[in-house]
Amino acid sequence: MTWNLGGLRIEKILTYFEGVSQDREHRLRHTLILCLQEVCTREETLPGTGAACNTQESPRWRLTFHRAPGEWRGVAILVRKGEDITWGEQRRGRCYIQQQLHVGGTKWRVTSAHLPCTARLLETGDILEEWQLALRPLPGWHHLFGADLNETFAREDQGGVVSSTARGSLVAQTIQEAGLKLNMDVIETPSYHPYNTRMRPRRLDYMAADGEAQGWVGSGHRHEVQSDHDPVGVAVLSL
Repeated sequence: MTWNLGGLRIEKILTYFEGVSQDREHRLRHTLILCLQEVCTREETLPGTGAACNTQESPRWRLTFHRAPGEWRGVAILVRKGEDITWGEQRRGRCYIQQQLHVGGTKWRVTSAHLPCTARLLETGDILEEWQLALRPLPGWHHLFGADLNETFAREDQGGVVSSTARGSLVAQTIQEAGLKLNMDVIETPSYHPYNTRMRPRRLDYMAADGEAQGWVGSGHRHEVQSDHDPVGVAVLSL
């Protein structure tokens, strides 16, 4: 699942999901892995400095988070603890964080990313160059990618993905070249609901995986964390 939390602090993130996991009626209670954007955290150093990502835990969850210098807010990956889950290497850079996980007998790389709405085409290209290195396929590893891409995509007649902007086309191409499938289920359901009522709700948040998945949008959950984004999730059906 991916979710832009609109500036929620680390402690509140863990408190919220502790409550969710204990609520038998909550739709999100079975979620295992979350890619989070716009989390409030201190600035972090860029790759190559030897500094690790920040990690904080609660009884049921482990949160890994990162904010690069100059970025407004951070990105994070939240994973439910379990006997069949072990954590591996981390990677972080401009507008993204990545965590390796062993879930049962399956190896996963999970990437959470946030493409700023202010990034113009040239800057977007620089950001995507970093993402390409993190997203490149690795033998034996599956990949889960969740992001606020600040772009709205549509489904082509042939089943592909199309964008009305050059920036969006570049993003879609980067994801496709990484061997990931941008999930286009319920694509007509918006995930972003701007506070400015003169702006229209639209889809900005996406999941991608290297297997078959069924997507959904958790409409209305944004009110629980005071965000203007609803969560977007996938259930992986086959690898």
